[in-house]
Order: sequence, then C-alpha cells, then structure tokens
Amino acid sequence: MPALVHLELAPTADPAQVGALLGRTIPGARFIAEQATVQPLLASLRALRWLSVALVLLMAAATSAAVVLAARGALDTHRSTIETMHGIGATDQQVALLFQRKIALDALAGAVAGGLAAALALIVIGAGGLAMASDLAGGPPLRVSDFVVLALMPVAAVLLATLVARFAVLSALHKVI
Repeated sequence: MPALVHLELAPTADPAQVGALLGRTIPGARFIAEQATVQPLLASLRALRWLSVALVLLMAAATSAAVVLAARGALDTHRSTIETMHGIGATDQQVALLFQRKIALDALAGAVAGGLAAALALIVIGAGGLAMASDLAGGPPLRVSDFVVLALMPVAAVLLATLVARFAVLSALHKVI
C-alpha cells in the first residue's frame, strides 16, 4: 500500500544523501526534496518582488509627471491672479504654498481611495491563497513589516506629490520673473 511520509530535515542535512539512504533502505521508495521542486517557483517570486519595486518607482515617476503638468496648468490658468497677488506683495513662497496645499489635498483623496482599493484587493487575494502561500514560502507571505510598508505607501505618495508641486510651482514662478 502506498504511503506518503513527510520529513523535516535539519538545516545541515543533505537531501541527496537522505534520498540515497532511503532508496537503499526501502527499494522502490521515492524521495522528493521540496526545496528542489519549489526552487523555480521561489525564484519567480523573487523576480516578482523586483518587478513590484520597479512598478512602484514607475508609479512615482508618473505621479511626479502628472503633478508637474497639473501645477503648470493651474499656474497658466491663474496667471492674472498670481500677477495681482505679486502686485500687492505676495511672495513666490506664498503663492507656491497655495498650489501646494491644493495638490496635497487632491493627492490625499487619491491616496485614500487607492489605499482602500489595495487593502480590499489584498483581502480578496489573501483569503484564497494565504494558506497555500504560507506553506510554499515556509512562513507567512506578508510579515508585519510588509503591512507597515504597504500602509505607508499612500503617505509617501502624498508627500511626493506635495514636494513635486512645490518645486514645480517655484521653478515655474522663477522662470516667469
């Protein structure tokens, strides 16, 4: 009668030696080291991790470009108001603060919506494959530190948009003068 036996080897044990010993002891027995069969999958998961980092960097670049375009568009739209403000003594810093605040509020609304959508996606995806992913990875697929990083992503997006808006507005105002 076929039987399946699960062995957990010590970290220093050599799976090839264990398999050879098992084959000599029990003729017809097969020894499959999970590490060898799962290794290609783990390599793919590591590649996906780097792909996700690249995607985050691309999103940051796209966010920055969108903020620059929005800030320059808003400056062009409100050019006469800005000239009036400068005429009564407003500084570039004060004008930039107004645009910066508006873009920060817009970015905050987008970050909250995106963060909630991402959390929902993690819950839906995690509910189905969390147990299997935990077994394959040898531990939980997401640690507490991962959740902290994910929670800080919307905050980082708002800070990035705010800083880019400030620099874009100040740069555009200095070119005008």
